[in-house]
Amino acid sequence: MRVKQGDNICVLGGQFFNPNPWDTSWEEAYDTLGLGKGFRLGTNRNNSIIEIEGKNPVISGSHWVNIHDGPRFNGATGFWRLEHSWGEYTRDDCLENDKIESGIIYDSLFDGCFSGYSNRASSTDSQSNGKDNTVEFNKVLLRMELMPGPHKQCDKSHYYFGVDKTPFKASKHGGCDINKNIYGTGNLFKLDDIDRNPSFSFVDSVFLIPVKQFKDGLSDFPNEKNIIRCENVTVIYLGEGDYPGYLQSKKFPNCIKILKGDEGRAYWAKIVKDWHIRHPNVGKTRKPTNPGALNFPRSDLKY
Repeated sequence: MRVKQGDNICVLGGQFFNPNPWDTSWEEAYDTLGLGKGFRLGTNRNNSIIEIEGKNPVISGSHWVNIHDGPRFNGATGFWRLEHSWGEYTRDDCLENDKIESGIIYDSLFDGCFSGYSNRASSTDSQSNGKDNTVEFNKVLLRMELMPGPHKQCDKSHYYFGVDKTPFKASKHGGCDINKNIYGTGNLFKLDDIDRNPSFSFVDSVFLIPVKQFKDGLSDFPNEKNIIRCENVTVIYLGEGDYPGYLQSKKFPNCIKILKGDEGRAYWAKIVKDWHIRHPNVGKTRKPTNPGALNFPRSDLKY
């Protein structure tokens, strides 16, 4: 759904479900160029629960499953707000704010995302500048999840499909087949490479990272110069070795606590259960009825 005009819009409730197969690769889901010729995707490609343009929009109490992106506030102005909402198995970004406006994510659960928060403006967008803006994470629970066929697994962004609806080797585009037995995640924070990122505030929030990713820096938090507040943040890391991301330590030395292994899994299960108890009507009639038991490996979901 897309709302192109209107100020002070509030979207209350709503459930959003994409029928794409659970093992759809990132490239298949994102196929905006139509390279799949309609295979699997139809009009569902590169979808979002809602795209909002306008001043001061609010999304509250929404639930989505198997959607490419969560809410997109890319055309919003003023101050956007996402609250009391639940995303499951978000195939790309938990939330997009690519125009880099101010906003808040409050008391929301992102239970499985390929990438976390995005504020990466287009390279051709010279107008967006978030340096005077602030984005707040307050009571946010965000779990990264390994997704099949991760983005650019073969260093290219799109793949072709044969008439029999199976992917074929496109040698002139990188010489690589889709392999859905390859899993991966993207950035925890997808920030702009240009110095125009906003300030960030982190309060009472939890971030779960399942494994060490294929590329250094994907688990990084924003640079400490961009963090203006940090209180009671927990990072759960279930991979091997030390947490593979940058965490500020000088500016807020007592803010972030790291949990690992079974202790981390138990804590995540506890806080997710608590979130649902406090939000009994969000996703009350959700489908699938048991999203934790999908018919493909979700190897990081062992709690």
